[in-house]
This record gives sequence, structure tokens and C-alpha cells, in this order.
Amino acid sequence: MGGVLGLFIGWHLKSHEKTLPDGEKVYSYTEQDRLHGKIIFYIAIIGTISWSLVKLWPAFHDS
Repeated sequence: MGGVLGLFIGWHLKSHEKTLPDGEKVYSYTEQDRLHGKIIFYIAIIGTISWSLVKLWPAFHDS
């Protein structure tokens, strides 16, 4: 679940917006927080793919 949770957290940090009373949409988090969200998101993608390959490798490697 860590990979899926990391994907959600990273995506949320990098893309969450709020609407101000005047109708303007702005990011909810600072530029630095959004950068960290991107990093978390991409690490979670790499981790999820790696974990999937490790778990699926025996299914394709056994003969």
C-alpha cells in the first residue's frame, strides 16, 4: 500500500488547488511543497513498478 499511498500524497501535494472568494484558483501548497510532491509522486511510481516486477518475476521465470 505504500506505493499507492505515496502516489496519492505526491499527486495531492503537487496539484491541489483552492478557489479564493473572488473566484481565482491558486495552489494550496507552496512551490517548495509542490516540488516535494512531484518527487514523492515519481519515487512512488518507480517503487510501485519495481515492487510489481519483483513480485511478478517468479511467475514468468519459472519453467
